[in-house]
Amino acid sequence: MSIAFADRIASIARRALALSTLLFALAAPSAFAQTEVTGFGSNPGVVERRQIRYAHMVGVTPRIMCEGMRADYHRVDRLSQQLCDRMPWARRLTVRTAAGTNFTASFDPALAWVKTSGLINPRYWSNLPAGEAFTTPASVDGTFVCDGTAGDYFNAKYGTLDTTPMVLEIKGGRLLSVRCDRADLQEDFWAYTHTDANSDRVGELAFGTNLGLREMIGILLQDEKVPGVHIAFGDPYGSQTHADWTSQTHVDVLTRECDVWIDDDQVIEKGQYLLEKFDLAKG
Repeated sequence: MSIAFADRIASIARRALALSTLLFALAAPSAFAQTEVTGFGSNPGVVERRQIRYAHMVGVTPRIMCEGMRADYHRVDRLSQQLCDRMPWARRLTVRTAAGTNFTASFDPALAWVKTSGLINPRYWSNLPAGEAFTTPASVDGTFVCDGTAGDYFNAKYGTLDTTPMVLEIKGGRLLSVRCDRADLQEDFWAYTHTDANSDRVGELAFGTNLGLREMIGILLQDEKVPGVHIAFGDPYGSQTHADWTSQTHVDVLTRECDVWIDDDQVIEKGQYLLEKFDLAKG
């Protein structure tokens, strides 16, 4: 990490600390293989007990600081909240891409929609850059073409998948098959998603809501915030969504330039929100 970059991070941290108690944890790209952090180290209860606002930045780079971290997070929060308010009443979500993604999802009103919008309140933690609204879907059916980034160790090992996409067939929320021109990636992903009884189950469906982003850069923690919809197989983050099952694994898969419909209302076209649908066109 360069001295200039370190100075920029220190300056940002000092400004945030002047506003309220905030703890930043920074990690270089290689430190955590660009995976998400799902709590405060090995003891997430510390955040709640000590009323900490905890921001974890995995794989932070100068480009992330200049892109995802420069978003208008108040605007990101408004979009994320509107999705969380609207989606519990939706009958279905439809997602399609030119590359072949074509699936529908349904939802259980008993399972919560959760936002990570970058506005971190005391007692809560968030990965940064932020910009998601997610839940555990009741069911997912169809084809998901992962031609963006995949999570866990797949990101570091295989990079972006625009030239070697994985075609994932899903039925009833379970992974049925994986097809990929790279046999090693296909085998690795199939094995990973069969680590335990729920590793092949769609545990997360999320909207990326960071309106400051336009393209994927090959780092999961920013790429999953790019406007669009992605899913993850494995653990459903039940402490947040209230799903009553668990898994040892969790792997995100991303697709590019989605067209998305909530019921029959198109809200995303070619990876861009139709902001007039959210009263954000002028904001």
